[in-house]
Amino acid sequence: MWRTGLVDTLGPGVGRVRAGWLPILQCSVGAGLAWFVAYDLLEHPEPFFAPIAAVLALGVSLGQRLSRTLQLLGGVILGILVGDVLLRVVGTGAAQLVLFVAVALVLAVLLSGSQLTVNQAAVSAVLLATIAPPGEATDIGLSRFVDALVGAGVGLVINALLLPVNPLTITRRAADPVFLDLSAVLAAVAAALEAADRRAAVAALTRARLLDRRLAAFGAEVDAAAELARLAPVRWSLRAVVQRYGATVIYLDYVVRHTRVLARRSFVLIDQGEPVVPELPAAIRHLAAAVRLLRSDLDRDTAFTASRAEISAAMDVSAAGMRREGLAVSLQVGLEQVRSTAVDLLRASGLTLAEAQAALDGLPPPPMSTVPD
Repeated sequence: MWRTGLVDTLGPGVGRVRAGWLPILQCSVGAGLAWFVAYDLLEHPEPFFAPIAAVLALGVSLGQRLSRTLQLLGGVILGILVGDVLLRVVGTGAAQLVLFVAVALVLAVLLSGSQLTVNQAAVSAVLLATIAPPGEATDIGLSRFVDALVGAGVGLVINALLLPVNPLTITRRAADPVFLDLSAVLAAVAAALEAADRRAAVAALTRARLLDRRLAAFGAEVDAAAELARLAPVRWSLRAVVQRYGATVIYLDYVVRHTRVLARRSFVLIDQGEPVVPELPAAIRHLAAAVRLLRSDLDRDTAFTASRAEISAAMDVSAAGMRREGLAVSLQVGLEQVRSTAVDLLRASGLTLAEAQAALDGLPPPPMSTVPD
């Protein structure tokens, strides 16, 4: 019994450790290596801030490490400058410490506003104000800056060279929930329309409203992966694939919005008891398939052959529905929404706006452009 309870208690934590083992290893190795460089190679007697800086540089979200490292160094430099100047002018004491911290914080907020920069500026100023004799302020400040530089440098080297995370793994892990959920919501909308099931339409609409969270997480992870692909030479070969994923984010945002509209429109059609032409759910099913195939094409097919075929089918089916005589206005809106969704899926697959609109109008697409709109 107690073993079962222990497993239930620790199970989620064990899962988090498994998922985060590489960042944990990076921070641990970074702390030890930073101490070794500062203490053994540079012979600093108490280089406590070198491992701290390494952990601060590595112990943040992927994709923020370069910017956070620069913020860290900026705060240290600012705090040292403030502390050194004021120490020479006003000396030490409780009242002087108030002045040190106030000036460091004001300047940090004015120049940066980053919480890390603000904190490090204040800490550096306090350090000089409390432990540095006036004649040795510059030496201690310089030593602290070098330790910070060592720790931050070690963090970046580990991040880029020694233990780099695979950016494509990050991207795929974040992409799967977005594409799978979006495809599932579209399929659920189509099923609700086919069955005229009001409850199913409500459930699909509820799921559609949750897609934004998935997409936001996906965008953040793509940014992180792009930073890793830029910094780590061993990952440079993955930059093109990561960029393809990154280019889809803005258009997937549009597709998510269209999907919510389709879900809402479908609920209204069912709720009001209006007859639904079969072309509408059929076209939506093609969109669902296109989203699912787009995820695969991002990895393997730079021509996006499979996903664009489903997008084209969705546009053809919706166009056939639009040609029906006596079509209700609400159904026309739904079919047009399908075509708008199809255009943004084409944009997500790498087409320019002109190319996507040409496909919508049934025209031969213009030559492929590599210049974004």
